[in-house]
Amino acid sequence: MKFKETSPSFALRWRITIAAALLLLILTLLLVVKSQMTASTSFTGYINSQNTPVYLRSEPTETARTIALLNPGTAVNVDRSTIRQETTWYHIRTESGSGWIPEANLSLNKP
Repeated sequence: MKFKETSPSFALRWRITIAAALLLLILTLLLVVKSQMTASTSFTGYINSQNTPVYLRSEPTETARTIALLNPGTAVNVDRSTIRQETTWYHIRTESGSGWIPEANLSLNKP
């Protein structure tokens, strides 16, 4: 039996194959984005800033709204991180609230 490329079943098989491939691609991309957004770090750190307060920001940028000022030595709970403009930012939780600080202002050792 010779298979015709123009048969309706041939076209239907290709449509199903293409739809399945696109669905798998979309699901893969969604999983990659989700894994990057929810990268969990979960550790305790301390504000390290040469005797000057650190701005706790609402977003991981230097121009974001200030939520609180954190004094050097303040213990913070870090729950995730992200990289923006070649700077690693940590999302932290403190008694003063939660927000973002740049990596340079965080230490693992208590001062």
